[in-house]
Amino acid sequence: MFIKIGGLYVEREGFPNRFPEQRNGRSLFSDKASLVLRTMMLEKTEAWGIRQLAGKTDLDPGFVSRLARQLEERNYAVRTGSKIKLREPKLILDDWTGEYHYKKNKEHRFFCMAESPEQIMDRIREMHIEDQRKYVLAFTPGPVWLRLMPY
Repeated sequence: MFIKIGGLYVEREGFPNRFPEQRNGRSLFSDKASLVLRTMMLEKTEAWGIRQLAGKTDLDPGFVSRLARQLEERNYAVRTGSKIKLREPKLILDDWTGEYHYKKNKEHRFFCMAESPEQIMDRIREMHIEDQRKYVLAFTPGPVWLRLMPY
């Protein structure tokens, strides 16, 4: 770069990055990326266009395209023309299970004196939690402990 302003001359030479960073792609099983897999799994036999998948998942087409390339590289999907189709959904689920970590969930624990899960469900309905957030319930054997985990 060469800059000349009045009687001032500045010359600057760029230097290549000696330590370029190689970034790995996003995990196929991350929250955002898994939206694509979940959508494709619902209709396993369908071949999907990138824009079609992007529209269905409300994601950027460029992001979906990079994900599709990763699916191909890992032999999870095959491309036919401009469409992509899952090859072995069961293999994908097995790998997904291996990468899942329960501890990533945000969990809120509550204790509720009740004689049955139905009584607990009635109390939850009275609290109107569903108006505020999505949740799942997990019950353990023995004393009933309630876990609310957003999904």
